[in-house]
Amino acid sequence: MSRAECGDREVTKAIEREARQKVAEEENKGKPRRYEQLVRDGMEDDANLVDASAKLDRDWDDWKDENPRGSGNKMADKGDRNF
Repeated sequence: MSRAECGDREVTKAIEREARQKVAEEENKGKPRRYEQLVRDGMEDDANLVDASAKLDRDWDDWKDENPRGSGNKMADKGDRNF
């Protein structure tokens, strides 16, 4: 394969990826997301999206409160220590 053929393949793949990305963005336009993202996209006037965004943020904050950083699989004083 020549460099030109390789370049042509990369360009066509890039165009396909861009088209898929645009479709995905359009599908996700009406879905709730972080408030900062709504402001960035200029959709902070949509009351339903803002309410859904607030619920999403509250749920995330609750999850963060219930799962503090570093509370994962720590088995500090449990089990045997054969290693």
